[in-house]
Amino acid sequence: MNFGVAYQRRYSSDNPIVKSLIEENKLGKIISVDLAVKNYRDDAYYNSAAYRGTYKIDGGGPFIQQASHYIDLYYWYFGKPDKLVSKLATFVHNIEVEDHGAVICVHPSGMIGTITASTATKPGFPAKMEIYCDKGYLILENDVITHWDMEGLENPSVQGPTKNMHTGSSSAFVNDTANHEFVIKDFIKAIKTGKDPLITGESARNATEIILDIYKNQF
Repeated sequence: MNFGVAYQRRYSSDNPIVKSLIEENKLGKIISVDLAVKNYRDDAYYNSAAYRGTYKIDGGGPFIQQASHYIDLYYWYFGKPDKLVSKLATFVHNIEVEDHGAVICVHPSGMIGTITASTATKPGFPAKMEIYCDKGYLILENDVITHWDMEGLENPSVQGPTKNMHTGSSSAFVNDTANHEFVIKDFIKAIKTGKDPLITGESARNATEIILDIYKNQF
């Protein structure tokens, strides 16, 4: 039986390059990572369907919804944290789940990570991951390396800054489906060949476990 998950951001723009740099230890010792998925969703979004903003079907707020793909990316790069603690709250929407929260993660290597997820931050911002290490730093915005200062390494970006960057504003509409199509084609290939898809259910489960720990370990 084949089981795959559409965590297509693993293969978006510069993300695979950063994965290779980390695996090859070219960034040196990673000290800290700050992931911010600061979206905005208006009342019309939550009112558009009865399930939105509920625990029963949505499962939670922006951590399990809008930020889940980036939490998968965080796991793909750095693995699961040993410990984490979170603070979640509902600020601007009449919903039963959180619309904003922050997390501190501690990893086996000593790396400290932070994750912020929101649908309350007007007007909405590009998802951003800042990686700091003993050789310098890099910043990814919507899967593109927009800032780079790494000792002994040139910026390996295959795309560079884009004018069409998603802003995280109230619309959840997806303009570019190329990576979704890539994942679907890979899954069809896995069925035909009997091999695992690139993103297995076992691998994708780790992001869900991190998110569940975020909901569990609130103070």
